[in-house]
Amino acid sequence: FEVWGPDGSLQRVITLPFETKPVTERDQRVFLDAIADAARQQGAPQQAVEQFLQQASFADNYPAFVSLALGPMQSVWAQRFLSGDELAGEEGTFNIQDLGSSTWDVFDAEDPRHGGSLLRHRPGRAGRPEPEGLPDRDGLRQGGPALAGLRETGRLTGAATRVVAPVPLPPPDAAMSFTAVNPATGETLSTHDDIAPEEAVRAVERAHAAHLAWRDTSFAERSERLTVLGGLLRARTAEFARLMSLEMGKPLEQARAEVEKCAWVADYYAEHAEAMLAPVTADTDASRSYWTYRPLGVILGIMPWNFPFWQVIRFATPALAAGNAALLKHAPSVPGCALSLERLYHDAGFPRGLFQNLFADTDATGDLIDHPLVQGVSLTGSVRAGKIVAARAGAAIKKCVLELGGSDPSIVLADADLDACVFGRLLNTGQSCIAAKRFVVVDGVREAFIEKLLTHMAAATMGDPFDANTVIGPMARVDLRDALHDQVQRSVAAGATLALGGKVPDGPGAWYPPTVLTDVGPGMPAYSEELFGPVASVIPVTDAAEAITVANDTRFGLGASVYTGDARLGERIAADLLDAGNCFVNGIVKSDPRLPFGGVKESGYGRELSPLGILEFTNVKTVWVK
Repeated sequence: FEVWGPDGSLQRVITLPFETKPVTERDQRVFLDAIADAARQQGAPQQAVEQFLQQASFADNYPAFVSLALGPMQSVWAQRFLSGDELAGEEGTFNIQDLGSSTWDVFDAEDPRHGGSLLRHRPGRAGRPEPEGLPDRDGLRQGGPALAGLRETGRLTGAATRVVAPVPLPPPDAAMSFTAVNPATGETLSTHDDIAPEEAVRAVERAHAAHLAWRDTSFAERSERLTVLGGLLRARTAEFARLMSLEMGKPLEQARAEVEKCAWVADYYAEHAEAMLAPVTADTDASRSYWTYRPLGVILGIMPWNFPFWQVIRFATPALAAGNAALLKHAPSVPGCALSLERLYHDAGFPRGLFQNLFADTDATGDLIDHPLVQGVSLTGSVRAGKIVAARAGAAIKKCVLELGGSDPSIVLADADLDACVFGRLLNTGQSCIAAKRFVVVDGVREAFIEKLLTHMAAATMGDPFDANTVIGPMARVDLRDALHDQVQRSVAAGATLALGGKVPDGPGAWYPPTVLTDVGPGMPAYSEELFGPVASVIPVTDAAEAITVANDTRFGLGASVYTGDARLGERIAADLLDAGNCFVNGIVKSDPRLPFGGVKESGYGRELSPLGILEFTNVKTVWVK
């Protein structure tokens, strides 16, 4: 099967086992019920659904693998079976009986003689000539989001080899398993089953019901709940910090600081949410006119593993303060953190269902985005994930906030305090979107800077996350460590100098030492890609003008910093010349509840934190009274 995107591009080829075998009555019923349920979700009349279930039947030799293909395509099949609409612009009928007594030709997807198709359907009915080749791809796409069968004497019959999908689909290896593995030892800590589709729907409905009651609560009541939330975070700091250290390897002292920062954001919105959401009057021809901020409803948060408490709290707390409900789809590697967060909001006294954790896999997450009661999505994650989620949300016309990757530059000018600007790379074992990853250093101070950077990086203690002296813990997963090491090796092969580290330690765990690459330039992963781990890249430039050009020579735009003894010059560079959402002078880039946080370019859009963050998931409603 080929899955086509809305722009006419081939998004995915699905290869299925080819097998023809008898289909049991139970197989038939499961298959038909799945189609009927999908049709109901799309608003198909109940009468049409019942008629379909009464009339549909299978031939005994119906290819059993077709049911395996129905996951992402189920809703499209249901539409076509029940609507009676035209298929690919051709008149005719398409029903399940036409699929019986069939044979399939299996082609090599790379063979140009077959237009890249994997399957061709040949109906097994007497008197029908075999089709002469495959239909034109453009002709298929002109039919819109429909199943495309083969032409037979002016009539479309048979099953599809092409499906127009509303959004790109993740590859098969994106399937998720919610399993926590200690990255220091490789020991499996816990495993959790994915949520069943029907339970996910019930969770959305619970969240919506909770939102309807919560949206009309007073700000005093919301503030009280947020204050309790902050207090519980502080009371449970040791528990939550230990959990982070176990599940993703964060050094314990840094984990404790993360919990305290979460409590800060709860306190911040407890104090300021009412003023941020106050109506704003306008002088117009009305006797009274103003705009007000009303909550949207259920908001889905898709959150990462690197700051497993902070990322969730900074999304959910302002969303709830504005009157919304929040559903959490956390990273599969930190399920214990996800469960603890759900319990935290419950214990803080928020209504049942207002904040829920869902162990949702890729397909279930897409279904959540599609659900009509889900009104918005906040994602912190990779650029690739952001593109998929944005396309899915866009297809449903839903608001999105995206905080994606970053390859933050740190400009070091000739008058910079070199002792101050070597910090910032090793926080969270370098697994931070806003860590300084590319040090862009001008002539004259570069050698001195590299010497100080090497001293700082080499002195960082790598070891047990529970040891108070540890600066570098293990990376969160072995596959992430291996991907980082590959980037280092490819950079060295392209001409970078390995000045420190760069060797994978023996033994279990996801360990990687502090690493420094110098002489980094265009064409190297260390120059153009995000290196998400304890690796610092030094890029040589001649002067400030070239430094600004190199700093902006990236597809990312999350954070940037500049170090200089001339604060006014630094401010001008930060405010006017750097293409990033967070630009700091003489300090490392960091998030702060009082300041908006977000990026530009492929680092995403929308803002979190500050007054802007709480407004993202509100309806800015104009009211005009005569």
